[in-house]
Amino acid sequence: MAEKVYLAIDMGASSGRHVAGLFDGSKLRLEELYRFDNGAVPAAGHLYWDLLSQWTHIRQGLRAAAAKYRAEKETKSDVVSGPAGGAPPASPAKAPSPGETKPGPAGPEPKT
Repeated sequence: MAEKVYLAIDMGASSGRHVAGLFDGSKLRLEELYRFDNGAVPAAGHLYWDLLSQWTHIRQGLRAAAAKYRAEKETKSDVVSGPAGGAPPASPAKAPSPGETKPGPAGPEPKT
């Protein structure tokens, strides 16, 4: 069986990391690919997650994984992407046209 690569992103309270799980059919090997600081930032007297920084680091870690495992895929590995062990990723959501509303968690926002 060709080695399959699965990627996990661990978002902790003070740091985050991207970990590859390499499975050869009988043994799982873990490899840390990318690590970053992940702390709350103060704003207006409260602490908040820095979502833009988190998203930037998530994307950088995905790029690091792609750079490493795409090259190996051409020679020996089968890289699995998407949810459920290789199912294709969901289609991106359509951006609303001017004048349309984008549904939120509680339904569409009222037009103003």
